[in-house]
Amino acid sequence: MPITSLPTPPSTSNPSTFAALADGLLAALPTFVTEANALAAAITAMVAGGAMTIPYTFDSTTSDADPGAGKLRLSSATQNTSTVIRLDVAGSDGSTWTSVIDTWDDSTSTIKGFIRLVKATDATKWLIFSVSSIASPAGYKNITVAPVASSAANPFVNGDPLVAYFTAKGDKGDSAQNGLSSPLAVLTPTAAANVDALNVFTAAYDNYLILGQGILPAASDSLQLRFAVAGAADAGSNYYNQSGEAGGAISAATTGVVLTSGASVVSTGKGCSFALQILNANDAASLKVLGGKVIWQNAGTPTFVLNGAHTAYPAANVISGVRFFWGSGNNFAATGKIRIYGYNNT
Repeated sequence: MPITSLPTPPSTSNPSTFAALADGLLAALPTFVTEANALAAAITAMVAGGAMTIPYTFDSTTSDADPGAGKLRLSSATQNTSTVIRLDVAGSDGSTWTSVIDTWDDSTSTIKGFIRLVKATDATKWLIFSVSSIASPAGYKNITVAPVASSAANPFVNGDPLVAYFTAKGDKGDSAQNGLSSPLAVLTPTAAANVDALNVFTAAYDNYLILGQGILPAASDSLQLRFAVAGAADAGSNYYNQSGEAGGAISAATTGVVLTSGASVVSTGKGCSFALQILNANDAASLKVLGGKVIWQNAGTPTFVLNGAHTAYPAANVISGVRFFWGSGNNFAATGKIRIYGYNNT
């Protein structure tokens, strides 16, 4: 922030110019004091803010152009809705800050950090934005931001001295090997014949985990599953099922995966819960496999049944999702949840 130099002071050794020089000095003092106080406030704010601080003068123009040496402008006339901050590469202190500003998007996180704009002479006036990217037109920076908080919709007026504080966000951590994604789908059964997630699987995940809890039929029935191919459930004889843990050869193909083999799920009580893994979903040439555990209530006493579900699916298809249904065509009861996760490929 520049300070206007004071004029030559008067001297008793030159009486003929003393009065004129004294008048000039006194006339210049108000401007000098105002600028000195503003500089002191800016320096105090910068020291309090740490190393990532740059002084600017606010320019109320919103157009996409170089705001001019030492100036900063926002993309919206309603300041706290702006999505771009335009900074000249030179601050109002006369320093060039290009190399510093260029580090503000170095983080590998989606949000690179946060910018807080504060009026240097009044800390109660401020805006805070998150930073997502930086573009570099000639002579200035366009910083893409999202509003976070503000002291008012328009805390600054044209010509206000500002301090821009930047706080970096740390790099995004590496994904855990074979770790789970966030839920790709959360399904809530309704009074319908199917619970579908026919297009949930993607190339981003080859293997999937499906967790179900409290799934009930409208009338006692056997819970079954089919794979989806290109968004349509495959009802062909492509499923080779093995229940329990005894093992052995599987030679008879069926038209779906029978999850509750040997006993029906009753329409009252705790219902059916399961943990299923689907492997190799994206490899049309290789064998696709389903494996998991299923437990359900099959009598009102209550009586529970535990089953190991194992299915080979050799069809030359990429699996795009799944359909759950009841073997005798009953509707689902409107209760329970089914959540689908992907295993990270790396």
